[in-house]
Amino acid sequence: MEAIETLKREHRIVDQVCEACRRELDRADDTGVLDPVEMERFVEFFRFYANACHDPKEEDLLFTMLHHKGLSWEEDPLADLVREHEEMRVILDAASGWVPHLKAGESSAVRPLSRDMRSYTELVIAHIRKEEEGIFAHALDTLTEADHDELTLAFENVACDEGDEGIHAYYSELAHELAAYSA
Repeated sequence: MEAIETLKREHRIVDQVCEACRRELDRADDTGVLDPVEMERFVEFFRFYANACHDPKEEDLLFTMLHHKGLSWEEDPLADLVREHEEMRVILDAASGWVPHLKAGESSAVRPLSRDMRSYTELVIAHIRKEEEGIFAHALDTLTEADHDELTLAFENVACDEGDEGIHAYYSELAHELAAYSA
């Protein structure tokens, strides 16, 4: 059950950064200005913490285990959740394409970058709710204690690999910095 709690803790961090990003986007709506360095840091956080550190725990470990327990990859909820993960990556890639233009001082990049980041954060927040109210509850009901122990061990191995590089700690600290910057 610790594995599900790990995912929920990571969701809280991602939620925190989504809210900080949305505050920054709201400021841009008022001023017409986005800080290129901070937007690059938001994109970096989402790309590496959410996409590279968090999503594999869900897709490669939890979803795979649930598939082995009978859920189909081709039907909801797994098909929908995996599709949303991919959609989030596509939107974030589009947003990241505007960052160099913003850094070059092109004010025309503010609106599309803001649009893409707003779409991204809205999808992430809705997706997190869907996972926590749906698939996580299903996992808690369906998986055995041994399954939960196996997931917890697999998550610890992922966390250990990340910790060896200091990646998880770096992005956790970045999340706090971004939240403080946009407060």
